[in-house]
Amino acid sequence: MSEARNKLVSAQAEMKTLAAEISRLEKTQSEAREMALEAEATLKGFAKLDSTISQWRASELKRGGDPRKLPAELKQKLSDRTNAQEEIEQSRDTLEIITNELTDARARFARLQGGFEQLAADVVYAEIVEALAAELAGLNERSWTLRRLLQGFARFGASKNIAVSQVFNEALRGWEPDGPEYAASDHNGAQALRWKVRVDALIKNPMSELSVPKAVLPGDYRGPAGAVGLTYLDEEGRSITVLQ
Repeated sequence: MSEARNKLVSAQAEMKTLAAEISRLEKTQSEAREMALEAEATLKGFAKLDSTISQWRASELKRGGDPRKLPAELKQKLSDRTNAQEEIEQSRDTLEIITNELTDARARFARLQGGFEQLAADVVYAEIVEALAAELAGLNERSWTLRRLLQGFARFGASKNIAVSQVFNEALRGWEPDGPEYAASDHNGAQALRWKVRVDALIKNPMSELSVPKAVLPGDYRGPAGAVGLTYLDEEGRSITVLQ
């Protein structure tokens, strides 16, 4: 397995782990938010406690008692209110920590997801395109050598009135697919879509087998698509439109 594919597989595994972590954190965040809401609801139950204590202290003073010595029931309510206030603070702190972790996990997932297509394209390049480029480089060198030989002979033959064949003349012109429609169309755009099929397959499954796409030929051209594109057949014979 190529180094590029190893990186893709590793990225997919990391995304899978992050997705599980995000799901866990979302559940935990929901639980923490619920705990904070419960604490706030509990605290609201003590909204009139200060007024109740003040009224009791006033009554106690009128009777000549010590208003600082609260009855056990009021002391317990004060303690319960303090606990509720502390619970709110702790719940909010817990929610903030979990929310920050969730935000960070989502950001890391987004970065991985954003670069995943690039990693898949790197696999296509490493496992197919690089070899094609090396093959073409070799053919270009051979083509240049043959063209130089033939052009030299053409100059020599012209002075000797040597009749050359159509094949000889076509070889010197270079090969291009026939048809004015093909020459004017965005066949490179159509070819790019055939490469994209390979990249998309890797995004779905990093272990997908790769193959060299078929070249877009004149017979694949199906005419213009309005004012913004051209229509071709894909490798399975389905119509696709290339925007210009």
